[in-house]
Amino acid sequence: MTSRRSRGPVRRALLRRRDELLAQHGLLERDRRRQREALEGDWHEAAIQKENDEVLDALDQGAIDRLRAIEAALARLDAAEYGRCLACGRPIAPERLRALPEAALCAACAAAARGQG
Repeated sequence: MTSRRSRGPVRRALLRRRDELLAQHGLLERDRRRQREALEGDWHEAAIQKENDEVLDALDQGAIDRLRAIEAALARLDAAEYGRCLACGRPIAPERLRALPEAALCAACAAAARGQG
């Protein structure tokens, strides 16, 4: 759990990251709209544009997933539950939270969830 004093910097870091991801999402949406326009007449060019669409979709889904994680971290911060692993209840290492402020799992539980533990 974080102390009341440390919540301010954590909140600012989470909000800053959220703003970055929202901006990224906006750029991806703009590119996607441009990509949805009529495909080029050349089949090779059309194939490249189609591949680009798939890349944009994957990038955007990653941004959306991270935005959800940040919103959940902000909710945990408001509920004074930030910094505790959702799986085992133990504190999440401060180093992990500095590197990944939206982390919901301690390193051990995250590794286990990925099948590495």
